[in-house]
Amino acid sequence: MWKTEVSVLLMRLGEGQKVLKILANHLISLYETPTSLTFSYDVKDSIEDKIYAVTSKIYHGKNVSYSLAKKLFLVLLKKAMRHCQFVLQKHSILFRQSIFTRCA
Repeated sequence: MWKTEVSVLLMRLGEGQKVLKILANHLISLYETPTSLTFSYDVKDSIEDKIYAVTSKIYHGKNVSYSLAKKLFLVLLKKAMRHCQFVLQKHSILFRQSIFTRCA
């Protein structure tokens, strides 16, 4: 259905702003339409568990094997994520402390 609507809009490109307004309204309606998005994994799972869940549930794979480079990448990614989490927590605490000192 949407393909025919887009093709009709493309044929009417000469009308300029009207076409853009129709297309924008259509995109907005698509954005506002509720979806039932679910993840294939629990967001609190480890990276390896998430990769395995996607591999098994979406691609129907039976196992996952990592090259040495990918294993190193996963180690670095985990360290970066822990560091980012620590920095965010630290800034959150500092932010809350600065709010209390201003209010006092």
